[in-house]
Amino acid sequence: MREKGLKEQHKGHVYAVYVSASQRGKGAGHALIAALVEKAKQDSSLEHILLCVASTQQAARQLYRSFGFETFGTEPRSLKIGSTYIDEDHMLLRVR
Repeated sequence: MREKGLKEQHKGHVYAVYVSASQRGKGAGHALIAALVEKAKQDSSLEHILLCVASTQQAARQLYRSFGFETFGTEPRSLKIGSTYIDEDHMLLRVR
C-alpha cells in the first residue's frame, strides 16, 4: 500500500501477509516478498517499505531479514488476543 499524502508518498507499507499452514516451508512467502521487492525497486518514486511483524513470528522475521529488512523498533503489547499481548517489530527496507 502506498501513502497518498504529499510528505509520505515516498513510503510503501506491507500489511497482512499470511501463508496458510499447509503451504509454509514451500517458498510461497519467499516468492511473494521477492515479487513485492522487485516491483518496489522498479518504482523510482518509492524509497522504502515498512512493515510490522509479531515478535514471536521468528520465521517471518527471518524471511524479511533475508531481503534486507531491518528492525528499527518494537511496539510492546501492540496486539491483544483475549488477555494475551503480543509485541510487534517495526521493519524497514530501503529501496533507494
